[in-house]
Amino acid sequence: MSKISGNEIQKKYALGERNFRQLELRYALLKGANLSHSDLNESILLGANLCGADLRGANLCGANLTRANLNGTCLKGAILTRGCLDEVDLVDACLEKAHLNGVELKKANLSGADLSEAYLIKANLSGANLRGANLCGSNFCGANLSGANLSGAYYGDNTYFDINFDPVSAGMQKVKTITVEELLVAFNYLYQLSNNYLGSKLAASYIEASRPNFD
Repeated sequence: MSKISGNEIQKKYALGERNFRQLELRYALLKGANLSHSDLNESILLGANLCGADLRGANLCGANLTRANLNGTCLKGAILTRGCLDEVDLVDACLEKAHLNGVELKKANLSGADLSEAYLIKANLSGANLRGANLCGSNFCGANLSGANLSGAYYGDNTYFDINFDPVSAGMQKVKTITVEELLVAFNYLYQLSNNYLGSKLAASYIEASRPNFD
């Protein structure tokens, strides 16, 4: 396994290199680094500072990130399957659609993290802090959540837990999914209400002024 510094890997990335498999990056300083779509398969990043880094779509399968600082880091769509992230700092990190099946996340701090549509099948989250995290659309089937703090975490009808897990008793908050039809009914009601009090022209002008700009 080759040892490399944080500066070296960033220079190589800037030159177009993306293959950083099985590298020794223990305690590397990579704060704010752009390593999106890099291949860091089985690399050792124990205690590394990746605060605010861009790791979107990165391959971190089997990587060791124990006690690493990933505060505010973007890991959207990243593959961390079978990795070790014990005691990692993932506060406010983006893990949307990330692959975390079988990952070790014991005592990890994931408070405020975005785990929407993430895969955490058979992940070990014992003692982890998930307070206020977004878990909508995530899959926790077979995951170990013993001793985890899920107070104020958000889940929906599309969040999957083991059948014996009760999100309500865990202090979680359910997010209601609003359909397009429900939105149209609500807008129609507001229009009718505005029409009764403001008149049709003023109501139409108000609705038009309130229309989101998608241009």
